Amino acid sequence: MELQNKCCAIILAGGNSSRMGQHKALLRFNDGFYFYEKISLQFLKLGCKKVIISINSNAFKAVKKQKIKIKNIIFVENKYPEKGKLYSLQLALKEVDKGFGAFVHNVDNPFVELADLELLAAGIFDADYCVPQYKGRGGHPILLSAKAVKMGRDFNPDLDLRTFMHSLKRKNCPTDNENIRVNINTQADYLRYFPQS
Repeated sequence: MELQNKCCAIILAGGNSSRMGQHKALLRFNDGFYFYEKISLQFLKLGCKKVIISINSNAFKAVKKQKIKIKNIIFVENKYPEKGKLYSLQLALKEVDKGFGAFVHNVDNPFVELADLELLAAGIFDADYCVPQYKGRGGHPILLSAKAVKMGRDFNPDLDLRTFMHSLKRKNCPTDNENIRVNINTQADYLRYFPQS
């Protein structure tokens, strides 16, 4: 799709992961990939130009020590995670190319299917953002239009993400994939989906 050539992806990983006890971006799939790597690969496979990861300072230091194996990933350090998700998003939006849309995904929603990304890409042309829906309940990622990306950059940073999203025209995109709603918040959540051998 044409959109894929004019789209970036954003992964929000600015939180402190206090309930998990370790940073969620550095959790591993059973094949050894970190969460941030596996999620990034799906967006790049779709054709996104780059993946921008808004990540807190502790995890930023950790990934900078690694040899990054995947091209077209940009890490943006979020030094103030207490400012909330809108702040984290706006840090990343500064790195989105002019005129580009952006998928927005949380690092603790580890499952990303190409079919769902294509579904969102097909629906964005008459909305500011698209949301995948399983049995009437929204999930991730969402897709922001180029217009919404610009609005997000300019939005009042003293407000919150919910207020920003409510200012946009939403489109729901039904899917049969229940994994769009999976959220890994605790060690119990992690072990449920990634049992250790």
